[in-house]
Amino acid sequence: MGHRFFPHISPLYQGLIFESVQSVKELMATATTRTGLKLLMTILYNTYQTGRKGAVDFKSNVKIVFDEFLPQ
Repeated sequence: MGHRFFPHISPLYQGLIFESVQSVKELMATATTRTGLKLLMTILYNTYQTGRKGAVDFKSNVKIVFDEFLPQ
């Protein structure tokens, strides 16, 4: 669902230089949609290893459950 907020967040960032992660978080918190949805976000401060590969059979073992109302 987060991808639906990008059109609402992008105009907030135009022409800005980010001073800190906290300032970006505060700016994102001001974003809303026409219907009144607000963005809730969390900053993950963990360091993640790059270039890590998933298990060979990961995709074949993942159980994906599609919702009847929103199947895709």
